[in-house]
Amino acid sequence: MLQSGKWREGLSGDLLNMAAERLKRQVLHRQSIVSLKGYIGLGPVPAKTGHMTCVLYGCSVPVHIRKVGDHRVIVGECYIHGLTEARAINLLQKGEVKEDEFALY
Repeated sequence: MLQSGKWREGLSGDLLNMAAERLKRQVLHRQSIVSLKGYIGLGPVPAKTGHMTCVLYGCSVPVHIRKVGDHRVIVGECYIHGLTEARAINLLQKGEVKEDEFALY
């Protein structure tokens, strides 16, 4: 299907509609984001410059966090291309990112 460039040939109308609806749900309330280090991805609409993208231990996806007083608040989950928990640990070991401890509400 994909090799011929005719991906729609293998999809029935119902399946195509289901796929389109699922895609719409995944990107609804998302915006393109670019990190200071050049990573690109999708983040929550409330994400703003100055917020942090964090990979939290045990969390399955990166999250966008903002500072409020002496603690942090999760703005929402995000997708950052190429950034997984394993990749973040690798970057931490190389000293390219830092580990921090903070209160999260």
